[in-house]
Amino acid sequence: MTVPSSLRHRWRTLLTALALALAAVVFALSTPEQAGAHANAIRSSPSPDSELEESPTRVIVWFSEEIEASLSEVRVLDKFAREVDNGDSAISPTEPTALIATLPQLDDGTYTVVWRNLSTVDGHRVVGSFRFAVGEPLGTGEGISVESQPLIQSGADPWLRWLFFVGALGLVGTLTFDLLVVRPMLGSAGAARLTPELLRSLQSVMFKLMFVSVGLMAAGMVALLIQQAAITFGTSPFGVIGDPLRSVLDSEWGRQWVWRALAVVATGAPVSSCMAVRFRPSAVAGC
Repeated sequence: MTVPSSLRHRWRTLLTALALALAAVVFALSTPEQAGAHANAIRSSPSPDSELEESPTRVIVWFSEEIEASLSEVRVLDKFAREVDNGDSAISPTEPTALIATLPQLDDGTYTVVWRNLSTVDGHRVVGSFRFAVGEPLGTGEGISVESQPLIQSGADPWLRWLFFVGALGLVGTLTFDLLVVRPMLGSAGAARLTPELLRSLQSVMFKLMFVSVGLMAAGMVALLIQQAAITFGTSPFGVIGDPLRSVLDSEWGRQWVWRALAVVATGAPVSSCMAVRFRPSAVAGC
């Protein structure tokens, strides 16, 4: 039996939508977001709690992952929390996992190295600190206390990720059900006995499930972007409009977010095309 060209086109459209939805899920899952994947400090020069006879010329902190140059920094503070480095914190030109700041000649005393970074791998913000002394033993109780970043960025973080995943899996499930169950049913000989009311009801349910799924994916993506900017710049979700949002979008994490957002948009396009066609038993309804 020859398959009509219109039917082949509808099936190709549906298969395209399904493939794009699967690709969006795979792409999201392939991005390392696990809690243990942060850019943690692994060593430094001077070493933590070291006692030096002479003032070092620079401070270097090495991390376990590459970090964003524009959203990472290292500073050196004296016991009064005054910054004493040369204000030239930067990523090492030869080591993308290292932060460097040069130092003037330091007086004898205890100093605190404070750093913060944003991983290019998982987009997580991490802060930390350590002390060193010059020309004398480490001062008891001296140094600046810095609260380290928790493993989970915020209490909402897991829920926002699940919002995206539930939407993506809902879309894949709906398209798969449409492809493997609804389409064969409408193309069978008994489809002619289906009432228009039943077809309209089936159409409405399928369309709503697809729209809700794409909507959940989009909402999860936008919420994750806002949360990322708020955490990175230490502000509320309402304070990220403007420079914080632009800075995050300009990072490696932001560029990956843009690609994922485009995947969601690309998934919605063929789905919308499917939804534009009414169920008709004679034409094996839908897309």
